Amino acid sequence: MKWQTPFTALLLGSFLPSEVGNLSAMQELHLHNNVLFGTIPSEVGYLSALTNLRLYNSAISGNLPSEVGNLSALTSLYLYNNTLSGTIPSEVGRLSALGGLTLSANALTGTIPSEVGNLSALSLLYLHSNALSGTLPSEIGNLSALNELIIRDNALSGRLPSEIGLLDHLLYLNLRDNVLNETLPTEIGRLTTLQHLILGGNKLSGPLPTEILQLTNLRELELSGNLFTEAEVNNTMLSLGLIFSCDETTVEMVLTTDYWPTETTWAIATEDGTVVASGGGYVLEAYAHDEKMCMPSDACNFTLFDQYQDGGPTVEITRL
Repeated sequence: MKWQTPFTALLLGSFLPSEVGNLSAMQELHLHNNVLFGTIPSEVGYLSALTNLRLYNSAISGNLPSEVGNLSALTSLYLYNNTLSGTIPSEVGRLSALGGLTLSANALTGTIPSEVGNLSALSLLYLHSNALSGTLPSEIGNLSALNELIIRDNALSGRLPSEIGLLDHLLYLNLRDNVLNETLPTEIGRLTTLQHLILGGNKLSGPLPTEILQLTNLRELELSGNLFTEAEVNNTMLSLGLIFSCDETTVEMVLTTDYWPTETTWAIATEDGTVVASGGGYVLEAYAHDEKMCMPSDACNFTLFDQYQDGGPTVEITRL
């Protein structure tokens, strides 16, 4: 059974009733993009068959009830862009099937519970734009399936734990605009799948560990607004090939993925059909990927592919 509102207007100015807990066979609850007021009732914990709970982009307030930890079948919990307050309940760590947890753009406070490290199936964790404090728990290193970790725009402090190096499937790490300090752990060099490392706007200091040069898949390294010297940042970026130079025509491409990023690929070809650049393998939803490329002057044919033609990836290309 799936309960889903097809029209946003149906729930304008409404709230989620406690009686929702009586729908014990319900598998998916999608009430996002409404104006739901009030709190999430604790009775939601009775929905033992629920696999997807999506209440994002609304006006839900109050605490995230600890009873959410009873939803043992839950694979996605998307509550971003509300006004949730209080702390993240430790009971979230009981959601062993959870693949996606997004609590960003709320008013959550307190620390990130160490029990988050029990979420072994988690592939994305978005906690950005809250008021979370304390340190990043070392148990974060237990999230062996994690692809994306975004906790920017909070008040996290202390040292980045060495256990971060255990996240050997991580593609995207964004901890920008916190108050992290001390040096980066050498274990960061173990993140060999990492494509985006964004740590700007903290109080991190040098020297940068030489192990960072092992991150050969990096497309983006952002360290501004820390205590590193300009020389060590530039030398690191140069060694990683992230400082761009071109003897032909420079092309900048900004490709914004839709909510099915893995379906998007592209190619650039010359007038005779020779492909000179191509891309794909995107995993970040609704994310603007900014790439600079060196092209021959007759590279003029761009093709954007959307595998199932059911989304809306967009692209803007500029010759520099």
